[in-house]
Amino acid sequence: MPRPSGPAPPTSTWGPPSSAACTSGCLLGSAYRTLVSGIPGRYVLESVQNSGSVLLNWFREELGDPGLGGSVDPDLEREASAVAPGSEGLITLPYWNAVRTPYWNPFARGAMIGFGSGHTRAHAYRSLMEGMAFELCSNLERMADDLGHPVTELHAMGGGSRSALWQSILADATGLPLIRSSVAEVSAHGAAVLVMAAVGAYPSAEETAEGMCRRGERTDPDPGRAAEYRRWHAIQREFYPTVKDMFERIPLAVEQALAEAGGERVDVLDGGPDLVAHEIGGGPHVVVGRAEEIRQAVE
Repeated sequence: MPRPSGPAPPTSTWGPPSSAACTSGCLLGSAYRTLVSGIPGRYVLESVQNSGSVLLNWFREELGDPGLGGSVDPDLEREASAVAPGSEGLITLPYWNAVRTPYWNPFARGAMIGFGSGHTRAHAYRSLMEGMAFELCSNLERMADDLGHPVTELHAMGGGSRSALWQSILADATGLPLIRSSVAEVSAHGAAVLVMAAVGAYPSAEETAEGMCRRGERTDPDPGRAAEYRRWHAIQREFYPTVKDMFERIPLAVEQALAEAGGERVDVLDGGPDLVAHEIGGGPHVVVGRAEEIRQAVE
């Protein structure tokens, strides 16, 4: 992913930064966090999906072969590969663990719409992958608008890159070539690159990376499937705005249900887009509200 020059400002964990350029020349936007790069004078724009490959692990653990312990299931991958793009109208909002970029809503939750009697476990599995791919598309579009030029290729690493199906869906949905990392432990490898640059093994961090890194296999988008995904993405991107008002009502319902059952207590102090959650003393008591309201409530 292109990484323009410029130092980075600090950003908060849940609150979206303003969508503007900061005085030092770096970018701030709701579709990404602006982070300091390991290369001096540069920064990294990071879109954040709380439910990535963890969501696929959850599905395989709960609805897959229990003997595989959540690891990639060849049978499930094969079944999902046979499903057409769009999962026959099954559309996913992949917010199982809330949503950061671009909505920054800690109360958002996962949802699926479009179920029919013909849908199977394979449809649901593929729809999860497609939902996350559509979220990536939306974030990349916003990022490209702020950058002033498009992202030209994707690089896949970590557990999710072990799924050939997901690589294909990501490439098709974004319309971008996807290059898989040839290194299994990319975080450790990146640290090693910076150490080698620091001790002078190479003239610069960029040249160290060139010397120590190799590209893995490449997945190119299929034009026909990419066109289909553009149509499905146009529908999926309307999902969150349609249901978002429900999300702040869910904690209220949970509070009432738990109070009636004598379980965990949840206090919702107020509504609004800038809510945060706070556990009291590590016990079964959660306060939901704006930061200042929570401070006053717990003091």
